[in-house]
Amino acid sequence: MKRARRQINRRSKQRGVALIMVLSTLTVLAVMLTEFQQETSVELGSALAERDALQAEYAARSGIALTRLVIAAEPTVRKALLPLLMIAGMGNTQQIPIWEHADALLSLFNDEASAKAFGTLIGGIFDQTKGLGLSGARFEVTVVDEDSKLNFNFAARGTAPSRIVVATEFLSLVGSPQYDKLFSERDEQGNFNDRRTICAALIDWTDPDTEADPCTPQAMTATQTGAEDSYYEMLKVPYSRKNAAFDSLQEMHLVRGFGDEFWSTFVDPDPDDPERRNVTIWGSDKMNINTASGVNIMALVCGYLEGDSPACSDPVIRAKVISLVEMLRSVIQGVPMFHSASQFIKYLRHDAAKEGSTDPFDLGTLLQSLGIPSIKVKESQLKDRIKVKSDVFSIYAKGLVKSGKRETRTRIHAVVDFRGAPPPGQARSEADQAELQGAVPSPTVSLADAGIELPPGIDPSQVTSSSILSALQASAGGRIVYFRIN
Repeated sequence: MKRARRQINRRSKQRGVALIMVLSTLTVLAVMLTEFQQETSVELGSALAERDALQAEYAARSGIALTRLVIAAEPTVRKALLPLLMIAGMGNTQQIPIWEHADALLSLFNDEASAKAFGTLIGGIFDQTKGLGLSGARFEVTVVDEDSKLNFNFAARGTAPSRIVVATEFLSLVGSPQYDKLFSERDEQGNFNDRRTICAALIDWTDPDTEADPCTPQAMTATQTGAEDSYYEMLKVPYSRKNAAFDSLQEMHLVRGFGDEFWSTFVDPDPDDPERRNVTIWGSDKMNINTASGVNIMALVCGYLEGDSPACSDPVIRAKVISLVEMLRSVIQGVPMFHSASQFIKYLRHDAAKEGSTDPFDLGTLLQSLGIPSIKVKESQLKDRIKVKSDVFSIYAKGLVKSGKRETRTRIHAVVDFRGAPPPGQARSEADQAELQGAVPSPTVSLADAGIELPPGIDPSQVTSSSILSALQASAGGRIVYFRIN
C-alpha cells in the first residue's frame, strides 16, 4: 500500500514535465523562426533596394544619353526653324537653347505617365505606339550651361594672361561695396581674408608654379612675389596646395577664404538649383552672354571697364541692371538676346539707342530709359572673353523607381564637352565610306577645334582612329569630362 502511494506521489511530481518541454521547444523554435524571418526580410529588402538602385541608375544614364542627343541635334532643329527665325529677325542666331527644354522633349521616352502627357500635348498620335518609354522607372533631367558661368579653372594654364583673367573677373564678382563686411571678419579658421588674399589663394591653388601670385589684374605681365605662403600647413589638419586644376566644385572648399558664407554668396547660392551657380571649373575659354545670369554679365563687364561707370560702382544701379537682364530673359523665354559680341558692346554703349533702334529688347535703350548711363568697356579685351553659343554642359539626371511605399533615387552629374563634336551621323558615315574604300578613317574632328592641347612633340596628323589619342576625339554626343553618381 505504501509502495503504491509512493509511486502515485512520484508520478504526481512528474506530471506536466512533457508540457513544459513542449512549450520550451516551441518557444525556442518561435525565436529561431522570428530571427530567420527577420534575416530573410532584411536580405529581401536589401536585394530589392539594390535592384531598385540599379534600375534607377540606368534610368538616369538613359536620361543623360538622350539629353546628349538633344543637345547634339540643336543645329538640325535650328535649321528647321530657320524660316521662323528669319521672320522674327533672328536669322543669324548661332544657337538656340534647346537644352532648357530637354526634360519636356524627352517625356516620350520616360515613364508611361510622361509619355501619355507628351502624346496629349502634341495631339495623342502616340497612343497606340508600343515599346517607348521606361517600365517601372522614370528620370528627371536638368541641364546647366557651364559656359554661362565664370571659369575659376582658367588660371591652371599657368600663363600670365590666364591668371590676369581670373583675377579680373574674381575681383569684379566680389568687388561691390555691399560685400565689404564679408571680407572684414574672421573666417572659420580665425583668419582675416580680404579680396586680394582670396584671389591670390585661388590662383595659387590652380597654377602649376610654387610662386605667390599678387592678384594684380591691371598689370598685363603679372610678376610673382616670392614663394607661396604656408597657410595650409599651419592648419589643425594640414594639407598641401594642389598646383593643378580643380577636379570638382567641392574641391574649392579647400582654398583659403572659400568658407560657407563666401560659398553661399558668390559660388552656389542655392545647392538645390544648379542653374543659379555663378562659378564653374568646366567651362570653355569664353562666357556665353545669351545664357549668363545678370550677376555674371555684370561681373564680366565691370572687370573690363574703360574708366568708371555707376553701373559698377553703385550697388543700387548695378542691381537695377541685373534685374533688367533677368527680366528680359524671363520675357523672351530662351530667345537669344545677342547675335554677336559686337552687338552686345554696342548695346552697352547705347549706340543703338542713339541711332533710334526699334528693337523692343535693345538692352541699351532699356538701360537709357532707366536713367543708367552708357557703359564704356575695353572692347578688344571684353570681346576675347564673350561668345554667343555654348559648348560645355552639366547634365543632372535623377533616376526614380517606386516600389510600394519606397522610392529609390539615384542622381548622376555628367559634364559633356561638345567642342568639335560632329553632327549626328557624320562620324558613322565617314567610317562606313572609309571601310568600303579599304582605308583607315581619319579623325572626324580636329583636336585643335576641340580645344585639346596635345603633349609636346605630338603631331595632330598622327592622331588616327587607331591611335590611343583618338579617345580624345569628340563624338556626336560630345566628350564626357566629369561623371559622378550619388
